[in-house]
Amino acid sequence: MDEAEIVAASRREHALYEDLCAAYQTLAAGLDSACDASRLVDENRRAESTIEALRGLAAALAPYRMTGEPVPPAVQAVWKASAALAADAARLNATITGLVRTRGEAVSARLAEVRRGRRALRGYRPSAARDAASRCLA
Repeated sequence: MDEAEIVAASRREHALYEDLCAAYQTLAAGLDSACDASRLVDENRRAESTIEALRGLAAALAPYRMTGEPVPPAVQAVWKASAALAADAARLNATITGLVRTRGEAVSARLAEVRRGRRALRGYRPSAARDAASRCLA
């Protein structure tokens, strides 16, 4: 890669981190409130696609990052800004993980309530044997 390609790849990486943070913010907001499941699925796909693109760029830029050879100041500035966004993305991911765990626990508790309610309602429903016996006596 020449210098212009490194700069372009670095800027693309930065833009992808911005996109990842935006997707994570949307996911966190959706999980923190009454959510539209299809929107969450779309945002999750967006995040996964962005992460895949970031992996490719990380592999392409790794030789330049790992050699310790100087890079132009513009590249250093973009890399520094991208590192800050990557840290933000990691924090947002941790927030999302916590929200998913909390939501999962709430859903599990609600499902347990529904199951208890079903069992209680079964007691009010005539069984087939009781129903047949009452028809015979009539």
